[in-house]
Amino acid sequence: MDMSLNGGLGDVIAAEKNIPLTGTGGDFGECLTAVRHANYRDFWVVASARRSIPDRKKNRYTCRIVSSV
Repeated sequence: MDMSLNGGLGDVIAAEKNIPLTGTGGDFGECLTAVRHANYRDFWVVASARRSIPDRKKNRYTCRIVSSV
């Protein structure tokens, strides 16, 4: 989302949408949440790993920042 587009209302940048959290493996993303960053502009997206993947440790998480700039 680029808030400088569409007269300040914002628009989705086609090349920057549907980006996997961890590549094409699909390990993460079944359960996720977002938490506001301390700067009150950005958000952290936190996702847990799928437990059905064999030979993987349970309780794995990944965090990605979603920036407003």
